Amino acid sequence: MVGRRLVVAFGILLCAGCSGAADGKLHVSGTVTFRGSQIADGAIYFVAPDSEAVLGFSKIMAGRYSAQVSRGRARVRITADRPVPGRKNEAGNPLIEQYIPPRFNDATELEATVEGRCRLDWNLAAAG
Repeated sequence: MVGRRLVVAFGILLCAGCSGAADGKLHVSGTVTFRGSQIADGAIYFVAPDSEAVLGFSKIMAGRYSAQVSRGRARVRITADRPVPGRKNEAGNPLIEQYIPPRFNDATELEATVEGRCRLDWNLAAAG
């Protein structure tokens, strides 16, 4: 490719056992990085592959998350906001931007299969 690399995203599945919560959801936890750095404050959503139904959700804090997720296939959406240095909105407050590219959230390409108690680590990288 000329001057650009493809964005690379991957989840590493390290699933062991088959323990679940009483409500039928399974424990999923892991880490999330973007361009090699931990996502300090964000969110991860596990969404049904054929609808917008949320199968599980967790805040991301200091690059880590822990969620209860329904068994099966899911699209994964990862979001994180940050203030834009030196920019203000109409009210004079810091301007906030979603800095994770759409291919990891609104137009996600990320998928996972939750079949048991799992560790899913997400390393989101983009061309620089």
